[in-house]
Amino acid sequence: MTQREVAEYLRMTDRNVRNLIAAGKLTGYKLAGGRTVRLRRDQVEALLEPIPAATA
Repeated sequence: MTQREVAEYLRMTDRNVRNLIAAGKLTGYKLAGGRTVRLRRDQVEALLEPIPAATA
């Protein structure tokens, strides 16, 4: 997926997607030429999974 596709899918801005990549929450893969970044759909969908509540 492109950064723009991820942004639309997650309903956020392109900048927020870049911030997620910079924070290590998503891995961006640069294609030949070095300008185009792609992201894996399974990683994007993993962001949508609920975080389990901690039990005390």
